[in-house]
Amino acid sequence: MKFFVLFLVVGACGLANAQSLEPDTDNVFYAFGHNPDRLVPLERQTATIHTRAKFVGIGATAKSSSEFKPGKSPVRLSSNATEFVVRSPLSNSPVDFNSFYVLRSLSPKGSKRELLISKSHAFIGVAGSSSNLAEGELPITFAKYGEHSLKITPAQPLRPGEYALSTRAAFLNLFCFGVDE
Repeated sequence: MKFFVLFLVVGACGLANAQSLEPDTDNVFYAFGHNPDRLVPLERQTATIHTRAKFVGIGATAKSSSEFKPGKSPVRLSSNATEFVVRSPLSNSPVDFNSFYVLRSLSPKGSKRELLISKSHAFIGVAGSSSNLAEGELPITFAKYGEHSLKITPAQPLRPGEYALSTRAAFLNLFCFGVDE
């Protein structure tokens, strides 16, 4: 009987420790690995901002984008194992977490990945510019995780491709990963 009680106590402590596995630093994103006792650090990237212009006849077009090298993230996840955790100073507040955190798809462009920031055009006497701050954004859900963290789950399964998690205001510092079949 004592052995059975000891087994239950040790088992319950093990489950509690697995649930309380949290990142040490705020706003750093991790994936849950195949082993529930391990968090997988995502690829931390600082973007290079590029603006390109093309002149065509009597007009011009330009685009600005955040670019990341190489063309694929070294952190690879399977499409059925894409749940994430972030330690957040907001985790115990009643805020809308979608106002602070975002998942974006990145467009592969040869040897780099990019996130479009703005487009502009100019023709004789006419010019315009547009910025879509929701470019590549994908819906995500949040759940409380441990004492100070949030569990992030994509609302739909992610297709194979390149992705990044970040705070909503970040176009420069992203946590990248790729999804394979």
